[in-house]
Amino acid sequence: MKRFLLIALVLLMCVPGRAQLIKTKSSSIVTIEGRSYYVHTVRKGETVYSLARLYGVSEQELLESNPQAVEGLQPDQVLKIRVTDVKPKMKPRKMARLFDTHTVNQGETAYAISKRYGISVNVLMEDNPGMDPAALSIGQKLNIRKAEQGETSDTEIKAGWEEYRDAINSVSDDYVYHLVAKGETVYSLSRLFGVTQAEIIRSNDLKDGLKTGALIRIPNKSGRKTEGLVARPVADTSLMTAPPIEFSEEDYASEMPVRSFLPGATLNVALMLPLKNEGSTGRNFVDFYQGVLLGLEDIKVAGQSVNLSVYNTGKSEEEVKEIVSRDDFRQSDLVIGPVYEECLPPVLSFARKRGVPVVSPLAVVEKARSGLLYQMSPDPACKYDKLKDLLTEDKNVVVVSTADNDKEFENEIIPLLPGGYRTFAYNRNTPVSALEGLIRDDRDNVFVVLSGNEYTVDQILARISSVQNNLVARSIRNARIRVVGSSRWGRFQNVDKNLFFKLGLSFISSYHADRSNSVVNAFDKRYVKEFGTLPSLYAYRGYDAAKLFVGAASLPGDFSENINRSGQTLLQMPYRFGRNSQDGVQVNDQWALVRYLPDYTIEVR
Repeated sequence: MKRFLLIALVLLMCVPGRAQLIKTKSSSIVTIEGRSYYVHTVRKGETVYSLARLYGVSEQELLESNPQAVEGLQPDQVLKIRVTDVKPKMKPRKMARLFDTHTVNQGETAYAISKRYGISVNVLMEDNPGMDPAALSIGQKLNIRKAEQGETSDTEIKAGWEEYRDAINSVSDDYVYHLVAKGETVYSLSRLFGVTQAEIIRSNDLKDGLKTGALIRIPNKSGRKTEGLVARPVADTSLMTAPPIEFSEEDYASEMPVRSFLPGATLNVALMLPLKNEGSTGRNFVDFYQGVLLGLEDIKVAGQSVNLSVYNTGKSEEEVKEIVSRDDFRQSDLVIGPVYEECLPPVLSFARKRGVPVVSPLAVVEKARSGLLYQMSPDPACKYDKLKDLLTEDKNVVVVSTADNDKEFENEIIPLLPGGYRTFAYNRNTPVSALEGLIRDDRDNVFVVLSGNEYTVDQILARISSVQNNLVARSIRNARIRVVGSSRWGRFQNVDKNLFFKLGLSFISSYHADRSNSVVNAFDKRYVKEFGTLPSLYAYRGYDAAKLFVGAASLPGDFSENINRSGQTLLQMPYRFGRNSQDGVQVNDQWALVRYLPDYTIEVR
């Protein structure tokens, strides 16, 4: 009898198809538009039937997810198979014992969350069935396995997310999934993947901008698989970027000076914005337009008559050429826009013949040559001029480094530090006493904190504050402490902002509108009343453009001088324009130095 059973068992193991049942499922799980799938690579001998049995799905369901499998399976063919074996829910008490809960904050990416807790993407996905890393929502609750926290290095996490990207791309038909690299913009990705910016924006929630490490969807027009494709990093020194344009010396030399404006005469202002591009509304540019409208209302109240003409440029130089050729456009006394440098040539050609000033409201101009062109975005070369007084050799400058440094900020600030600065490596176990030993009582102490992680920044500032409290309480030292950080800190939602004021936080920003300021607050209320929503930075910039340039044109005398002495009450950063010696462009050299003061006010200068 025993011999019979042994023989039967051996025969059973040799039967084709039966052997497949003992194979394990793929460990690779991805989520596509809210549905989780195993990513399975077909092995020799596997069939639709055997895989359906292995994964607990019907053959029909497997074929519906993989229409190409109807023709038969081939080795190394990649399939997506619906996850159906969801783990039963644990009791709340057991959940609390095994997991922490993370609430997704505005602007957070799944990649950033996995780095924050030091857990792999596989663990994060396994513990949160149905979580779509490309579509996290504010307030979403995620399970964070306690036993795995801090067990995965940043290098391993990065590699894991790249593997996840490649896995999801192997089974995705409609989209290419892309991990955003540092310096990439919507524009650069549109060029890399051969799609429009509008298509990328429609496919993703980008109201907080493009975040490094975000997993985003790119419409897959070609149907090609693009595992591992990463765009080359580009410098993102403005609100938007565009390809440079060459201008001839002849064009530059032949331009007229800015025309003289007649006091009291009606000003014809042309506003050129890509309000609609390929059927999609440019929300940011609508905000800019609405800000311009409110700025012109204030100009009109002051007694200046203004006629505004709005032109939708799209993103085409040909469209701009057609606009410039119109009789109504040729009546313009001032042009605000276009926003892309590649659209400037026809406008500057018109401006050179008529002495009309042209405002580049958002982009950093790289190749244009014209003394009639005014760039509102600040000159990157002047970014840290206003921090020089804080980072001098007579200060005790301490650079606090972390595992999650803001690399862009680090690369910019380190070359500007005085000789003799000290470095300090911080981690979550750093005691307050270690920081206390860095303080000097014979000079001002300036902590330059490189972290770009909200949680880490909050920890560091709390410890520096404790140091200050201890020293003052014991009357041992005069703890004069200031902190320098990144402009991104201004967008943090969960840091104790009291620490910003207590420690005198300073940072440099290309734009800043303090909503606690009475002027900005009044504008916010007015904007909400008119348009039903809070203004964005584009709305503030639009208001400032109207007040600054239309206001300067309404004053007697030289337009360029009026720009710097108009006395207009503005919402964002300071503006001071100076002619670039190389290309003649009038460039704003003023970045905003944002300082949090002990009396709980914010100074911008």
